[in-house]
Amino acid sequence: MLQFQRALIVEDDAALCRAMARVAHEVAAEVLETGTHAEGLELLDAAPDLILLDVGLPDGSGVKLAEEAVQRRPTPLVVVVSGAASQKEAYELGALGVRGYLAKPFGVYELRREIEQAAGRRPPLEPFITAQVGDSSLPDVVHAVRETMVEEALAQSGGSRRGAASRLGVSRQAVQQLVRKSDRLATRAGHPSSASGEPGPGDDETPEDSGSSGAG
Repeated sequence: MLQFQRALIVEDDAALCRAMARVAHEVAAEVLETGTHAEGLELLDAAPDLILLDVGLPDGSGVKLAEEAVQRRPTPLVVVVSGAASQKEAYELGALGVRGYLAKPFGVYELRREIEQAAGRRPPLEPFITAQVGDSSLPDVVHAVRETMVEEALAQSGGSRRGAASRLGVSRQAVQQLVRKSDRLATRAGHPSSASGEPGPGDDETPEDSGSSGAG
C-alpha cells in the first residue's frame, strides 16, 4: 500500500469526510481534516503530501486551494472529489496538473483506487510545452523547467543536493552549479548563503564539487 507522511482532507460533508479519513489512514501516517477553504489554506503549512479536496466548499473554491497547493514544494498529490464541477473548473484543475478526480457519490474502494492510480499518473508534457511556442523563448522554457525540477528534487530530499542529484539522474556538481546561480534554489537547498557555494544540509562539499583542485 502507498505510504504518505501526511494527508489533508478538505470536505465539508462530515459523514463523507469520516469515510475519506478511513481510507487516508490506510495510506498516510497522519491525517488532517477540515471542512473549510480558509482552514485548508492554513493546513497547507503542515506540508501534506496527499490532499483529498472537495471543489465546492462553503467559504471558497477548492480550485483556488488546489492552485495554492500545487505551488508548494514538495508538490503534494492532489485528488479532487466533486458532485458538480463545472467545465471551467475541470479545465482549471487539469491545467494545474491535478492528477486525480472522483465524481460523487463514490465508495471507499473507488477512492482508494483513485489515489493509487493518481500516484502513478503523470500529466503529458506536450500540451504545456507547445502552449509556450510564440510566447516564450526556448532558453526561457528550458531554464524554467530546469529550475522547477531542481527545486522539487531539493524539496523532496530535504535540501540535500546529493539526494536531488539522485532523483534527477545528474551529478551533484550539476545541481551545485544550478544552486549557485539561483537565490530561489539556494534557499531551497538550505539557506541563502548557499548561493555563495556553501553546502546544504547533509552535503559535505568536496574540492571536486566546488571546482577546485584543492591545491594551494
